[in-house]
Parts: sequence; C-alpha cells; structure tokens
Amino acid sequence: MTIETAKKADNSYDMEHLIHELTTVVEREVSAFRILLDGLLEHQQSIVHGSSEAVSESQQKVEKLVFETRKIRNELEGKKQTIADALNVDGGSTVTEMLAMVEGEYVSRLTEMKDMLNTLSAKIHETNSRNQYLLNHSLRFVDSCMKTLVQGGRAGVAYSKGGTVQSGQSSLYRGIG
Repeated sequence: MTIETAKKADNSYDMEHLIHELTTVVEREVSAFRILLDGLLEHQQSIVHGSSEAVSESQQKVEKLVFETRKIRNELEGKKQTIADALNVDGGSTVTEMLAMVEGEYVSRLTEMKDMLNTLSAKIHETNSRNQYLLNHSLRFVDSCMKTLVQGGRAGVAYSKGGTVQSGQSSLYRGIG
C-alpha cells in the first residue's frame, strides 16, 4: 500500500499505515547514517595513513553515501508532509510534534530512532570535523615541506639542492666540529 492508497474513500488517511511507512523510511535513514559514519571513519584512517589513493577512494565513497542519505531524507520529508496533511497541521511541524497527535505501536519506535539519529548525527559531525582538521593539518605540513624544498640553497637553509649540508648556514650545525 502506498501513501496514495492509504487515503480512504472518505478522504481520511489510514494513519497507522502512514506511520508504518514513516517508520520504514526512518529505519533506512538510521542505517544510512551508520554506514555514513563508518565511511567517514574509514576516510579518517586513509587520511592518517597518508595514502592519497585511499583518501581519494574513501572521499568518493563518502560522497556517494551522503547522496544516498540525502535521497532518504527527501523521501522522509515527503512522508512527513503527507502525515501533516492527514493531521491537518503545518508541514513545518516536526515528526515529534506530529507523533504527539497520534498513538500506536510505532510512536515509541520512532521516538527511539529519532534519538538514535540525533546521536549518529552528532558522531558524524564530530568525525567530519576531525577529518577536516586532519586534512588541513596535512596540507599545512605539505606546504611547509614544499617551502623548505623550494628555498634550498638560500641562506639559512641546512641543505642545498644537491643534498649537501651548507656549512655555517643553519643554527643546527653551529658549534659542531
């Protein structure tokens, strides 16, 4: 039964069916969030290990997971709007506000899943922030190394382009000898 067939002949809705469909979509969203979190953690490991190929592959995987998660979120918004219409409430109402208007076996399950989604969302945000920090740190490190290499042969640099030590040029070597 689809949302359209959940509408009864008297233009009322089979609320239990609508809530069941909403529950199914939310369960898929919870699963997608878990997979996304795992993907972000995998991406973090590839950043830490420094393999540019692995970083690129894991980034592509994460982007696909984000796309899939957004598709599920859009589907959820559609279900939410249908329930709002059935309850004659504003579509901007939250699922929690709408659940307060209905009863049934799905209400407690949806409440649990909402809490789970909030927890997963916070973990995803934290992991994403950590990954961004690691990437920024890696880029600063690479930039610093590149500057050191480009400055080879200039005063104050310990090594010349040929790889030999420039005597007296670095404070590291002063006083040795």
